[in-house]
Amino acid sequence: MRTKKAGTDFIFLILLLLQIVNFFVAGYQKEGYYIDELWSYGLANSYYQPFLQDREDYLNEWHSSNYFASYLTAMPGETFSFDSVYDNQTKDVHPPLYYMLLHMISSCVAGRFSKWIGLFVNLLFFVGTLIVLYRISCEYLGKGRYVVLLPVLIYGFSIGGMNTAMYIRMYMMLTFWTTLFLYLVLRFAQESKIRGGYLLLLGMVSVCGFLTQYYFAVFAFLWRLHLY
Repeated sequence: MRTKKAGTDFIFLILLLLQIVNFFVAGYQKEGYYIDELWSYGLANSYYQPFLQDREDYLNEWHSSNYFASYLTAMPGETFSFDSVYDNQTKDVHPPLYYMLLHMISSCVAGRFSKWIGLFVNLLFFVGTLIVLYRISCEYLGKGRYVVLLPVLIYGFSIGGMNTAMYIRMYMMLTFWTTLFLYLVLRFAQESKIRGGYLLLLGMVSVCGFLTQYYFAVFAFLWRLHLY
């Protein structure tokens, strides 16, 4: 049995590696940005100026690339300014967790703008989602060696999954938290005795999900109704 499980895990790792390669292929082919993706960079990195059009010199002026770079990148002297990220989000409509992570990665390459900064954040949560999805499959889809790999295979190579991974917004991060929340809820339903550490973990995931995107609250509420 252990040999069979080890074999399935090995196939999963190969599959995961192929999906990571596919991620980079899609990333290299990504051209241009949706306006919301530029808002992601701006809200994460602009220093206490969440909206470019609110700058006094925005209209009726010609601006060089440095003008826009100062909005989209974490400039030297303004790196790791999480207080600025929080302040920007108080003037926007989204929670701050995703923007703080994007700002942290941007701060490591101060003054540089690249699609790979946002895509790197997405890659972390794309891989995390696939790992959790595999755990759910192993525990709740039976013991078939190849059956447990199907959800990972289907989602990881799907148009929807790859579009989410390529879109530089908080939705890949949200997908990870919802998938992890689902896994924990399913485990919770099987427990005969509620453990404090488990409830703490479930609570932490819930907080992280809510601080990523408000829609997480709807998902969590519906699953808790189902649980009780």
